[in-house]
Amino acid sequence: MTAPTTLAPALDLLRQTAAQVRALEAQAQAALDNGYDTAAHAAALDEKCAVLLTLPGRMAPLLESMPRHLAEMVQDQVHSMAARARQARTVNSVFYKASLLYPDEYVAGQPNELELFIEQLV
Repeated sequence: MTAPTTLAPALDLLRQTAAQVRALEAQAQAALDNGYDTAAHAAALDEKCAVLLTLPGRMAPLLESMPRHLAEMVQDQVHSMAARARQARTVNSVFYKASLLYPDEYVAGQPNELELFIEQLV
């Protein structure tokens, strides 16, 4: 699929969000690797949830200039990610927060759900 130019701002936001998520995951892992700081680990994963929770609101103004079918697809996907992030925060599970965006059969180095969605759009 070749992304229309009206999709460019949304793709930029998705890419920035994906990079933020990866950075927060790395920060969480570093907290465990360097002194087993479980509080810092949990805080980084909570911030990952916060980033995903705000994604629909940050995306909403960018959807207006997109073709309807693309806007609906993007909106559905970001709302789904935000809903799962909200659930992870509600149950307050570090495991659930860490596994957000990753299938059960995930292998390290593979793209996560957000990165796969970006690939689908371009």
